[in-house]
Amino acid sequence: MESYCQKLHKEISSFEKLPGTSLTKLFEKIYGYSYRNYTDDYIKFSLFIKSQSNIYLDKAIFKTVETGDKGLKEELYAIAMNKFHRRYDVLLKLKDQKYFEVVLKNAFDFLRGDDYLYYHGFKFENGQVLFDLAEAYYISQYKSLVVSFFNDAFNFAIKYAKDNKKYDYLDGHPDSTTLLILAQAIGSLQAGDREQFSSLIFRIYEFCSIDDRSYDLHQASGFIALELTAYKSLFDLQVLNRAVKVTGKHYKENTFVHQTLYSKWYLEKNIKEPLLYLQSEENKEWPSFAVFALTDLNCKEAIPVLKSMKSKEKNPVFIEIFKEAIARLNIQKETPENEDRIIWLNGSLTPTQRALGAESNNVFVARAKEKYNLDDTVYETDDD
Repeated sequence: MESYCQKLHKEISSFEKLPGTSLTKLFEKIYGYSYRNYTDDYIKFSLFIKSQSNIYLDKAIFKTVETGDKGLKEELYAIAMNKFHRRYDVLLKLKDQKYFEVVLKNAFDFLRGDDYLYYHGFKFENGQVLFDLAEAYYISQYKSLVVSFFNDAFNFAIKYAKDNKKYDYLDGHPDSTTLLILAQAIGSLQAGDREQFSSLIFRIYEFCSIDDRSYDLHQASGFIALELTAYKSLFDLQVLNRAVKVTGKHYKENTFVHQTLYSKWYLEKNIKEPLLYLQSEENKEWPSFAVFALTDLNCKEAIPVLKSMKSKEKNPVFIEIFKEAIARLNIQKETPENEDRIIWLNGSLTPTQRALGAESNNVFVARAKEKYNLDDTVYETDDD
């Protein structure tokens, strides 16, 4: 039986061949499909639609670069700047300095935070511009400009927030999402390339983790702590210890404390503490990040402990975590490479981002939902 993907691919391909079909009309056709008519899986459908649009966008980009077709270039610009699905990567592939400046401007606008974006017509901006700018690092003519942007970005965000706070009682700090996405975008660079920003990432982490910061910044600090584990540089782990002991004292049940613990254990190559943590009765409600640490540190001694805990576990998400960890520890011959670690399956979105409508990218929640038909607002790997 023909799948909806095959059916839509044929329709789009036929539509392209019709006389008078412009790139704009083709793009409108592709994005005119509603997932509700074909599937319940919004994420899979969205990825399919994006893959289809990429086929025709890449053809148009190649033609534009080869021929200098101004009309097609303007069509590509209009498509790329659609407010619902901005495609800064398209502008960057055109290798036109004018369009690079547009991307750079929007990147600085994103650093100005949610209020600025909302009141200046960019309320659908989600930070993708920073990830696309990171990709531009690998376009030779933009490399130095990208490095300069990221080196300046944190100070720019700090200064803008301080200079533009509306009321004295506000803290004048950048939005948590702004700093988190900045750290994650830099982290998306290849291993050897992101290392030059290691001290910057640590500064961002330290800023967010200070005790008197907002709760949103503390939430972001946990995810930024995880980013630290992808670097080879040595960090001052007393800062992470202090975050756990001081800030974490009041928020033991919250995810950012456990993320920070994972990062501390991983950077210390410490299997003793997470193993003890996992076996302590007082920590039984929050096992996941200790499990992640033991798995990513390839601690074989943890296997019988994990099997025992899995046999008694009721939370479907935790069951999925235990299953994955046991399977990995049974076959891992050494500590996995950074990109292969189990921690990255746990998602990269803060509760604030989720509350604003971002789709969860937590693999364990997705597996549990698929098997048990769960609502992921009820079952999470830790309380937020």
